[in-house]
Amino acid sequence: TMQRELQEEAGYSAARWDSLGAMLPCPGYSDEVIHLFLARELSALSERPPGDDDEDLEVLLMEPGELDALLASGDEYLDGKSISAWYRAKQLLGL
Repeated sequence: TMQRELQEEAGYSAARWDSLGAMLPCPGYSDEVIHLFLARELSALSERPPGDDDEDLEVLLMEPGELDALLASGDEYLDGKSISAWYRAKQLLGL
C-alpha cells in the first residue's frame, strides 16, 4: 500500500492522501500508468520498518523554494515521475 511504502522508504506515516492524477512514464513503449499522490499530515516513525534490501534511499527534507532551485539548477538527476508529482503538488497547494 502507499502507506506501507512511505513508512518503509521514508520513515513517515501520512494521515491524508491527495490524488495528483496519473501519468504515462513511457508512452509508446509501455502501457504502464502511474498514479501520483501527495502524502500530507505526516508523522515521523520512531523506527523505520524493514524494506527491500536493494533500495538505497536517502530522505531529503527541504522547503518548496529549495526544491524549485534544485530542479532549475539541473545539477541533480531526478526522475520524471518525481518532477511531475512536484509540479502537480504545487498546483494543488497553490504554490
